[in-house]
Amino acid sequence: MDLLYCILIAVCSLGVKANVNTYVRTFEQPEERISTLKTVCYYPMSNAINTTTKDPIPEGFNSTLCSHVIFIPTIIDRNNQIQPATPSHAVLFQRAIPVIRQQNPELIIMVSNGGHFDPVMESMKNISQFVQSAVVLLRKYNFDGLDLDWEFPGWPITEKPKGQIHNFSIVLTELRKSFEMEAVQTNRTRLLLSAAVAATKEMAEKIYEMDYLKKALDFVNMMGYDYNGWGLLTCSKYAFNTNNLAWSATHWGSWIGKDKLMVGIPFYCHAFKLLTPLMHGYHAIATGRGECDMAAYLCACDALKKKNATRVFDNAAKVPYLYYGDQWVSYDDVQSTTIKAKWIKENGFGGLMTWNMKSDDYEGVCDGKTKYPLMNAVLRTIHNQI
Repeated sequence: MDLLYCILIAVCSLGVKANVNTYVRTFEQPEERISTLKTVCYYPMSNAINTTTKDPIPEGFNSTLCSHVIFIPTIIDRNNQIQPATPSHAVLFQRAIPVIRQQNPELIIMVSNGGHFDPVMESMKNISQFVQSAVVLLRKYNFDGLDLDWEFPGWPITEKPKGQIHNFSIVLTELRKSFEMEAVQTNRTRLLLSAAVAATKEMAEKIYEMDYLKKALDFVNMMGYDYNGWGLLTCSKYAFNTNNLAWSATHWGSWIGKDKLMVGIPFYCHAFKLLTPLMHGYHAIATGRGECDMAAYLCACDALKKKNATRVFDNAAKVPYLYYGDQWVSYDDVQSTTIKAKWIKENGFGGLMTWNMKSDDYEGVCDGKTKYPLMNAVLRTIHNQI
């Protein structure tokens, strides 16, 4: 058992990764306190979309909480063309975006592509087809820009084709050139370009050509979560001070400029099933994933209501975890989200990114009254209302 325990610790330490429309904000917003920080919110759309309802706004979406929203998903077809993921997504884009713009004319609305990029990278012809189709899609559905969520170019290095890392840089460069040219030709506002990127040093320094990212991208969404791997030992996936959101953000800021960096905060859980309830701290042996694994924040709230649930706040990592029975859950709550948002603001970053709006408690179930408690914690913090 001692040998197994040591092996599992090593595995854990080596890993990396990675209707509410009438809702009104419940906190004041004096003009002199409004922050210039961007709040970038991903919103994943389900593949099971009901496009026949009278209200076109998707469940859990709120147009007033973020400066930027990035809808998911789109796909890349066999001809290297970017398209809505399904016909239902196309209908939803057509119906929802005009209504959202009426609700909040200042909201920047983008769309993300996390599709299968490998074929696009095989030739300049394929890259050109992808770039041209991106402009068509963005203008057709009245988006303000494109986000690339490729996890990850050239990774694992031993498995991906040589040259893929540089070809990703070429894709970014060609997209930026195309967006600039289209803006001049049509006299329209230039389309924006962003990318979701790995946070850990092991990956970031190997798979990204930082000079290209800095020149091509308007901003970068750093995925500041899924730390500490996918092994079978309990460990925080969202640590702020240890293995380590702060380290990742500081280095990414030095690589591409703090003003372009959106530091990621997760609104979902990671969970483990414990080998024994008697071992429930860090590095406790697990037999598999837990009931709340990859579930929304609400799962942690519900778990805390269980009779034998215990919440522990790690003052070193600045994040909580909870355990009950044979279940162990790593997550961010209002306290840890506030700490992260405060640090992001005080250290001069361009803003923060959340994954994702739909995983927040958008119905106010956790305390019976507060809708979007995590996002509102962010907003109170950056607007100096804490």
